Amino acid sequence: MPLLYWINHVPGFETVSVLILTSQLIHAQAFTYRSIPLLLVVGGIPATVLLALPWLGETTPSVHFFTVSFAGLLAIGYVIASVRANRKTAKALRTVQDELEHFAYFDALTSLANRRMFIEHLGRLITLSGRYGTRFVLLLIDLDRFKDINDTLGHDAGDALLVEISARLRRAVRADDQVARLGGDEFAVILQDADNVDEIKQICTRIADSFSKEVQFNGERITPSTSVGVAVFPEDGDQEATLYKSADIALYEAKRGGRNTWRYGAATSIGV
Repeated sequence: MPLLYWINHVPGFETVSVLILTSQLIHAQAFTYRSIPLLLVVGGIPATVLLALPWLGETTPSVHFFTVSFAGLLAIGYVIASVRANRKTAKALRTVQDELEHFAYFDALTSLANRRMFIEHLGRLITLSGRYGTRFVLLLIDLDRFKDINDTLGHDAGDALLVEISARLRRAVRADDQVARLGGDEFAVILQDADNVDEIKQICTRIADSFSKEVQFNGERITPSTSVGVAVFPEDGDQEATLYKSADIALYEAKRGGRNTWRYGAATSIGV
């Protein structure tokens, strides 16, 4: 259209060009916002002005002033709309990124760290502890007879129990200890700076005691219990696989020992 105005020697075609191009940019922003009133304003008014210009003949100062002013206002509007659109897009992208990160590293039901985050944290801690010669403790925690609860009361009751147990587990450990749900009714806790035998025992006792309290669900009383396997780095394993296996064996021994208790890894030298 600017080219046609130039070929036909329409006065003020430079202003017309600015007006057309600027209005089209604003028009694109209007489609972004899906706003019908905005589409009418930025599309209808410039179109009306552009259709009227060829019939005006020689451009009067007032028309020239109007077209230049209107083009300037459209340019300012484009800048404002662009800033708003960019902020809106950036906010939406941050929200999506946060949601994806949360889904990637946290359990959807309990909001605890999931297996992926737990394994990454365990690997980093093994590297640092091996470098500086420090200890930490891995606890594998399993609900006793969880399948029976699901079978008798339904999966809704099982989910409610997992949520409640997760909250109790957070309260039973220290603030800087990591708690994770590995899947199903299996949880894990990493106790950092774990040279104090009595403190480890106290934490295991708190976990067992907190799990054994009744949980109310739809008028039903659920009395859960837990078994805990304890493995100490580096005595029970200086690699992820060996440390996890030691804790898993200790967990199995706790279940064999009557459940609702805990057992240390076989190589643990800090005492029982």
